[in-house]
Amino acid sequence: MLRRRITLLLGAILLCGVVAIFRPVRADSVTATFHPEKIDVLAGSTRGDVSALHTRDVAPSTPEGQAGADEVVRFQPTPEGHQSRLDIAVPSAISDLARTSIRLDLGYLITPGSDWQLLLFNRCIDDWTMAARLVPPRSGWAFDQYRVARPACYLSGDRISIRLDGDPTGPGVLDYLAVAIETNTADDGPASADPGAWWQPGPGVSWQWQETTPVNTDLEVDMYGIDLFAATSSEIHQLQTDGRVVICSYDATTVLPSDPDASAFPARSVDRKGRIDLHRWRELQGPLRGRIERAAAVGCDGIAPKGADAHLRDARFGVTEQLSFNTWTARSAHRLGLSIGLREALGQVPALVNHYDWALSIQCSNIRECAALSPFIDNDKAVLGLSFGEHRDGCGTGAALGIDWIRKNDSLDAWRRSCDI
Repeated sequence: MLRRRITLLLGAILLCGVVAIFRPVRADSVTATFHPEKIDVLAGSTRGDVSALHTRDVAPSTPEGQAGADEVVRFQPTPEGHQSRLDIAVPSAISDLARTSIRLDLGYLITPGSDWQLLLFNRCIDDWTMAARLVPPRSGWAFDQYRVARPACYLSGDRISIRLDGDPTGPGVLDYLAVAIETNTADDGPASADPGAWWQPGPGVSWQWQETTPVNTDLEVDMYGIDLFAATSSEIHQLQTDGRVVICSYDATTVLPSDPDASAFPARSVDRKGRIDLHRWRELQGPLRGRIERAAAVGCDGIAPKGADAHLRDARFGVTEQLSFNTWTARSAHRLGLSIGLREALGQVPALVNHYDWALSIQCSNIRECAALSPFIDNDKAVLGLSFGEHRDGCGTGAALGIDWIRKNDSLDAWRRSCDI
């Protein structure tokens, strides 16, 4: 059965006439490689035929001037820069299978000091998301691969849309451009995220939490917590390029007029202060899940939603419903391969420790109160503690309980002090 499905898939590709190369990866998957068939120049100009991007024609040491017109495509900026769009057709046979990964393969040469980026159109947020910033080697051509998280947001229907943006500093030259899509062909249907595929930190994490912008990306820590709606995709990409895990924070209990998803919440479900009527959360699963999907779409590695203890402020929202809501949120995150941290909700720790990957407490005030988080540490899961200002009161508590503690300003800006300072 599996062999028949792969044969049908290959036949469908050949009938479509799309440039595709298949490479077996494992028994239940196949990788298809596709190339652009057309270049639409939006700003600037190009020289060379798009078919030159289908094969690798130059060696790393090939001088730029010796690359033939039939081997490369040159992208020339205007004084305002360059922008081209390259659509890659994907046969429907691919869309019928589970897409488990997307990878960009690229050979390029750019002027030192210039800024060239590849962007993918992200259908989950209806906007362009930076997939790669092109960084030239010290000399010669660069040949890089960029793996794209959350592939379902970029492959919808029959195409993937790529945009190449460059500044006016100098031209960009491409020798090769391909999108490799690995598809699951197992008979048991689409694969879900594997347990353990997301970030699950143990005690001893170094971290930063900044909910203002621009994000200072210079700290050498394991994890950054940033605001989902305020941070940019380029900041997320830079942090991940530097090896940081990116956790996106948002408030699951409020909707502000400035929130990009405000129109997704029915007016009757939000009061005049912007508070979501969470006792009706089951009716709002669509927009609530949309916030988690947005985090996945912009490239976050995990989420830390506020509102896990909303029942303490809303008498209509009982603790039983709160636990159901919190469990649903964790499952929704894990289905998308996202890590999730329990923020506050100390009284629910015993019921939720097996559903959440780590915990965050802001100013638990003493050892007795903070000890409520011990089940996380007992299960080898990190607990992150945060207090405000220069005082070091929380540092002793953190050391006694195994909590990874830092100090921050009230505004949660870039200022940070660890307990070592």
